[in-house]
Amino acid sequence: MARVTITNNQTSQYFVPSPIADFVRAGQSATFDGISTDEMEQSAAFVAAVEAGTISVLMSEDPLVPDTLEANVGAAQLQMFASADVAADGTAQSTAHGLGVVPSVVMVIPTDGHDGVGGSGTQFPTITEGTHTTTSVVVTVTNGASYRILAFA
Repeated sequence: MARVTITNNQTSQYFVPSPIADFVRAGQSATFDGISTDEMEQSAAFVAAVEAGTISVLMSEDPLVPDTLEANVGAAQLQMFASADVAADGTAQSTAHGLGVVPSVVMVIPTDGHDGVGGSGTQFPTITEGTHTTTSVVVTVTNGASYRILAFA
């Protein structure tokens, strides 16, 4: 994303770089944050105005987007695994995730509580994560409860 300063070189007309941003008054400049180069390239009116000299454009980094985030967002492919309901048995249970790497984030979401004696109930289960592997997520959840797993590479 970029910070874009648009200067309207006209003396008597507004320039509307829509859908990119609001209007820019004649003879003035306006700065807009969070605009992608794709948005600018896809706006025929914007491209035509730049080519005709009707507007001048100055691009710089968006100060609200850290460099590391900006560099990685386009390249990163989110890989996620979501399990079906798993019935907890109170022991360390392995659930295959298929991500091919040890997950960087694992969320264990209770879908049903337990009754304290091994059956389904309303008590919130205790959840303990084990050592996850490149093939499985390992968790221990109170016997009688059920849960789902979300794992992200």
